[in-house]
Amino acid sequence: ASAEFDVGSRLVEMNPILESLGNSKTKRNNNSSRFGKLLEISFSCDVDGILHIEGSRLKTILLEKSRLQSVYAGEANFHIFYSILQGMSKDRKLELAMHEKQIFQWNLLKDSSGNLPSMSHDMATKSAYQDFQKALGTCCFSK
Repeated sequence: ASAEFDVGSRLVEMNPILESLGNSKTKRNNNSSRFGKLLEISFSCDVDGILHIEGSRLKTILLEKSRLQSVYAGEANFHIFYSILQGMSKDRKLELAMHEKQIFQWNLLKDSSGNLPSMSHDMATKSAYQDFQKALGTCCFSK
């Protein structure tokens, strides 16, 4: 049963990872999916007829790679960039050579008008970054 729980909890915890890496703020929606995903779940049936999750496979389809190059005015890039700004400690940013003043100059974070989008939406918060980190651990990604 613990292996089943592991697979089930990993499936649930994938959502913060997928949203951080694949969703962004658009003019119509603060949490717009910029990709498609197909989740295949494998089940087995025991002698009592009870289904158990055996595993899963996720396929990502149509990731909007162009968003990394440019973002329309009033929109934002993928959530992960802004949640890192809000949630990652200053020490960790320095370890990764991400100096505060330089980060805000990155074109990657700006829209086509050269403005840094508002980071007031729910996916650009310290807690969103913490949820992302927790999900990485649950899904067995190393730091």
